[in-house]
Amino acid sequence: MEEIHLTVTYKGTNHTVSLKPEATLAEFQDTLEGLTNVPSSLQKLLYRGKKPLTGEADAVTVADVGLKNGLKVTLMGSTNEELSGMRDVERETQRREEIMRRRAAAGPSKVYSTSRSEETKYKFHKIQPLPHLPKPEAARVVLEKLADDPAIKHVMKKHEFQVGRKEEQEIEDRCGSGGPAALE
Repeated sequence: MEEIHLTVTYKGTNHTVSLKPEATLAEFQDTLEGLTNVPSSLQKLLYRGKKPLTGEADAVTVADVGLKNGLKVTLMGSTNEELSGMRDVERETQRREEIMRRRAAAGPSKVYSTSRSEETKYKFHKIQPLPHLPKPEAARVVLEKLADDPAIKHVMKKHEFQVGRKEEQEIEDRCGSGGPAALE
């Protein structure tokens, strides 16, 4: 008998396979495994003809199942590498789900500040120069410099001082003189 020539399509690629009519279906599948790396146990063959029962591949010839010369066969299946990749993705998904379950079971987590609370607690919270006095921008610079002074910060921390607003004061408020003050 003359050989049977089949066109097998797998993932858009056509493969031509030549077999003797007395070749078994298992031999045909082994040939396809060599071409596509899809193990015979994972192969699904789509063609017109009689489908063998599971486990009959060794006993049935390609002619018995209706594979004829010129017939087109579609192969479906996954390679071991593809299955391994899918298993890896599945394991990673399960790992992440387990982490999420543990987090949910643990309850809400505490949030800790990354800044040092002592430095943010004892300080001047708002700096405001008096707008009616000359050069409020220059006054703001001086007030900010005082607020950042290490000695002032140390005293504020030691005595636990918190100042809501640091503002410029007119001299008459302190000494009652009403005139400009000069430091000597």
